[in-house]
Amino acid sequence: MRQDRLVAMAHLGLADEGQLQAMRDFMMDRIAWMDANLP
Repeated sequence: MRQDRLVAMAHLGLADEGQLQAMRDFMMDRIAWMDANLP
């Protein structure tokens, strides 16, 4: 999910701070994995 979408969800009250933190951490892990493992 794109960052602006997460921000919009937060503003609408559909995601609390913990969910946003978890999603961001997950995406950071995925990006780090892709950087390390894709050509």
